[in-house]
Amino acid sequence: MQRRLVMSLLVWSIFGPACSGQITGKITLDGPVPLVAPWPVIIVPPGGFPNGLPPMPRGPLPDPAWRVGPNNELEDVLVRLEAADPARLRGNVPPKPIEVTIMNGVFDQRIVGVMVGQDLKFTNADPAIEGVYGIPVLNQAVCFDLRQHKTEAIKLNAIETFEVHRIDHKRIVLLICCLPHPYFAVSGPDGCFAINVVPPDGEYSIIAWHRTGKKQEKTVTVKNAKATIDFAIKPPDPPAHQKARKPAPTTQGK
Repeated sequence: MQRRLVMSLLVWSIFGPACSGQITGKITLDGPVPLVAPWPVIIVPPGGFPNGLPPMPRGPLPDPAWRVGPNNELEDVLVRLEAADPARLRGNVPPKPIEVTIMNGVFDQRIVGVMVGQDLKFTNADPAIEGVYGIPVLNQAVCFDLRQHKTEAIKLNAIETFEVHRIDHKRIVLLICCLPHPYFAVSGPDGCFAINVVPPDGEYSIIAWHRTGKKQEKTVTVKNAKATIDFAIKPPDPPAHQKARKPAPTTQGK
């Protein structure tokens, strides 16, 4: 018994408990916003189109999957810590749930992080009944209807990343990342993020992962429960048909 207590105290002294603090930073897009072909979607107003259909956009448009600010601030990036020894990243399940609201037909967030065992709460702010569904592999299926101002809470029990949709609109997507620890955050419209609970002082791997799959990994040093680190994520290479073509060779003047 005494030996077990001594070993427990030794592990506690080495790794220590999670403590309040902050790991902060800013994420920018290191390059131009990716382009995609325009979607052939027309939203018909109640009165129709008295002057005929509006002109359709021509040429590629900014990819809506990349929400970028005026100074290349990058939103929707999940930042998380990693360590070779999982014991260094132990932490309690946050008592506060992660909240997602359906408003004007869309989720108010595009990506959320949630810890295993933490509540994820959905609220419907629209007057119409909204259906939500997702089919994860390791967790229970997500499928429910929400009336206005009603909520539904789910709890995930396995590490997994999966999509949740509105039942009547598969393009309205929320990406859920269930993680084994509470050391994560998502960048906002200004590109900034803040991990408000940090592990004991030391070096850790920190990964910035955009919802499209692009990521960047660095090493961060936590000192006195604080650290600051920035990321610059490169966009994917454009498709071949969007790359600038070299002019054809000419024989003029020869």
